[in-house]
Amino acid sequence: MNNKIKEVYKKSIFFKYFRKLRYLYHLRPHWQKSGAFLKHYFGGLYDRTDRHHLFLFSGGLAFSLFTCIIPFILVIFWVLGNFLSSEEMELQIITFINTVIPYDEYAEFTKQIIFSRVEEIIEFKNFSGILVFG
Repeated sequence: MNNKIKEVYKKSIFFKYFRKLRYLYHLRPHWQKSGAFLKHYFGGLYDRTDRHHLFLFSGGLAFSLFTCIIPFILVIFWVLGNFLSSEEMELQIITFINTVIPYDEYAEFTKQIIFSRVEEIIEFKNFSGILVFG
């Protein structure tokens, strides 16, 4: 039974290509070097991942970034609330929207959405500043 399976396998196209690749691998020394490098690199990466509990550390890092990003966003809202209340900033936003969006109907709709959000940021700037620095 085993000999029949081996004979069928040896006559297959897969075996033929495998033999060619194996021959070329042994014929070319730079392929051997790159194969040894890949084996060393990915083998070491797998070993280090196993020994150092990489996935547990990545979960801790993600939690730390999440807890740090919320106060950072509140600080950004506080700073933007102080700068966006000026008329110069509103004019810059209007000119930017007019240059990016050529159609007046869509530009007005975008201005309406952006300035409603800007008003919310200006309204709650003191609350976010107190929440972060307090």
